[in-house]
Amino acid sequence: MELLRGKEGTLFYSKRHGGMVRVYLELFASLQDQPERRSANYIMLGGGKYSAQWGLAADFASFALGVPSCTECSRRLFAVKSSVHSLHFSCNNCVNWDTCASSGLLDFSPPPNYPISELVQPSKKLRPLRITYDSLREAVEKSHEKIVSGSWTADNANAYLWVHGINIEARKEILEAATNERSFNALFNEQDSRREEFDAICRLKEQDPNLYKRWEFPALWSRGTQLSQHVDVIMHLVFLGVVRATIKRIEDWMKSKGKFEGFVKYVRGKLESVQSLGLGWCKALPYTTGNFGGWVSENYLALARLLPWFYSSVPLINDVPPPYVEPLGPPKNWTVKQNKYWLSSRSLPSSGLAKVLKARVTSYMNQDGGPPPIANVATGTAADVTEVARSLWCMVCNVMVKEVSDYEIETVRHQIKCFLSVFDVLDNHIPKKKVKKKIANVPPPPTWVTSYNYVCLLNLPDIMKEYGPLPNLWEGGGQGEKVLTKLKPLHHGYRIGWQKHLLSNALDAMALDRVIKTNSAAMEGMEATTTSCLTETGVGSWDNKSDYKRYKSKAAIRNAFRKGQPISAILLSDSCDTFWVCISNTKEMIPIQVNTDFPDQICLGLQFFPMTIPPSTTLGRDRACSDVIMGYCILLPLIDDGAMTSSLQGSPANHLTRLFAVIDSKWQSLHAVNNNRIFQRPLFP
Repeated sequence: MELLRGKEGTLFYSKRHGGMVRVYLELFASLQDQPERRSANYIMLGGGKYSAQWGLAADFASFALGVPSCTECSRRLFAVKSSVHSLHFSCNNCVNWDTCASSGLLDFSPPPNYPISELVQPSKKLRPLRITYDSLREAVEKSHEKIVSGSWTADNANAYLWVHGINIEARKEILEAATNERSFNALFNEQDSRREEFDAICRLKEQDPNLYKRWEFPALWSRGTQLSQHVDVIMHLVFLGVVRATIKRIEDWMKSKGKFEGFVKYVRGKLESVQSLGLGWCKALPYTTGNFGGWVSENYLALARLLPWFYSSVPLINDVPPPYVEPLGPPKNWTVKQNKYWLSSRSLPSSGLAKVLKARVTSYMNQDGGPPPIANVATGTAADVTEVARSLWCMVCNVMVKEVSDYEIETVRHQIKCFLSVFDVLDNHIPKKKVKKKIANVPPPPTWVTSYNYVCLLNLPDIMKEYGPLPNLWEGGGQGEKVLTKLKPLHHGYRIGWQKHLLSNALDAMALDRVIKTNSAAMEGMEATTTSCLTETGVGSWDNKSDYKRYKSKAAIRNAFRKGQPISAILLSDSCDTFWVCISNTKEMIPIQVNTDFPDQICLGLQFFPMTIPPSTTLGRDRACSDVIMGYCILLPLIDDGAMTSSLQGSPANHLTRLFAVIDSKWQSLHAVNNNRIFQRPLFP
């Protein structure tokens, strides 16, 4: 904490500089999830009326129709791979997902009691406001001053602060302090005639002076930092937020279309087969009946890598719309299950005890006009779903880039707009869940507004421009809050110098861990020179066990290949025609090669190549160690109806050939470009 107190810093000895140097700390970025970040800054949660997008105050629900790309803008958006190559143009029908655009399409009506003096536009409407610590302080100061002077009522100030994004807890304290000061001033001017009341309020002011002066700004508002330093963390925003919410929305579509049970059966065992590889960079978990219990960010990250492969079976499943059948017997004899079925079929609340459900059904049946109608079935096609899965995959792959230039930033901006556009199309085809406060003749807001993580995606390009690669702001693994679980076992009480002892113990544990790993590699028979495999151009070394799987035998590899299971492999050179699979008990590897005798196939942006295991080719690992590991890969088999695979297996000239797509740990996939196969990041469309 001493290093944070001032720019004068604390003296430390530096061998490099040959003397004492002053060291101080500055806040680079604050990593928090949305509720933590908003609460710490006294800003409304994402579900608030004016705070859906972090850092912007606007009533998104009121102008939601003007934000997504219109037909013409969508055509232009999908005509290029990156906004770097697109021409910037204005549109009178939409803002093309630019929520900071200076456009009347983003104007919204002020709330009741909003001060008329603050409506400066001729239309008497408001526009989105960029929230900063300066804007928050100015809003508080103006509200306090106006209430004390009598120019505004408390309701006027509350509406003004609300539009500026300040949460209700802070608003109450701000209004209370301003109202108290106004009351004190009024009694002060009339103390001769109202001596008893004035003495009473003086006693109250002496007990708590802070209640009779302007609300004290939170420390974060006054430390010299910027609100923009509280960034959207992709672990929370993308993986725990957008990826998870999109999967659930796709489930809603499949359930309404009667595809869900068939889909669950079709993908059964698929994620388990990836999980069995034991890869640290793709920690998949089983997908059972759409239940994500126990899933954390790294599991959603794994599924994000596999999205086009996982959802490639959706077009193969026939629609089976479940017809509604009224429960048998009189309603008073219905079971809990029958009452829930009757309610859920009409998109009515179906939770509660048996008595509550029975009373609810009776109430709806006897209401004026009869019971509510059966809920609508989702429209749209399987192609809408697969486009959402593919665009989400492309967006995530580009968000996870490790090197940033203007091109990468604009590419991410373009991919975010593409994803939001195709998601909005699918979302409009799915019946909305019943909202608590429904306004007559006003359609419910789209999911990208109510699930605020979607609109917050639009912040990511600016964060990349300011901070560089977004994975550097990751909170998962041993970074962020989870570091506490690693440090806690090393903490042994708050004795004198506990901070120093804790850090020393942590460094000792890290050093011991490196020694153990090095010794373990030597015990497995690996040469000391294998560390040369880790070079500046390479991505890993042979002793990194979680990056690739070691199979028990050649037979195990051939068996996995024959059954069409995902296979862990490594790439040893710049050539992307051969992938090597390691065997644990020997120093051998066997190759899986691209077979150019057969055509490839593209499915949801993944290019599936015919691949073959040669009859007897192997490679000694001692020889391979002279090569650099260029990549860690997963070979994903094509999920199809069997026709394509059968045609490959039926060729007499073919030796065990199957179709596989290849993804690597760097969020790239294998593509054929000008008769060459290279790894590159996928782009939508």
